[in-house]
Amino acid sequence: MPVLSTRPHSPPRTSRNIRYALVVGAAAVAGVLLWLALLLLDVPSTVDLTVENPSAYDVDIDARRPGDFKVLGLGTSETGTTRSFHQVIDRGDTWIFEFSTAGVPAGSLEVAREDLADNGWRVVIPERVTDELRRAGVETPP
Repeated sequence: MPVLSTRPHSPPRTSRNIRYALVVGAAAVAGVLLWLALLLLDVPSTVDLTVENPSAYDVDIDARRPGDFKVLGLGTSETGTTRSFHQVIDRGDTWIFEFSTAGVPAGSLEVAREDLADNGWRVVIPERVTDELRRAGVETPP
């Protein structure tokens, strides 16, 4: 008499392999799309910038590109201090720093990116900024 045995029903291996291939394929496509998105975003590079302020004034500092009126406000450097500004968006081949105090313009400084990099991304506020503010009648802080 023949013996019959039963095995639990399992899906054929081919359908399991197809599901696995679909999951792996979807993950690969997602990875490629993410890579392309990052390429297209054109995220600007940043630098850490140090500003030395030997002037007698607290100086507000902005940075821009030549011919560009979009100004990046860096912040204020207090009199007689050195201040670091982190993750400053790179302004390109030429940086223009604009200085002011209490809304009074005090001049600008144009620096080549190469010179900034060679100087360790360090800028010294020129003495002429103090001269300009004194000529404008701005009082020095106490």
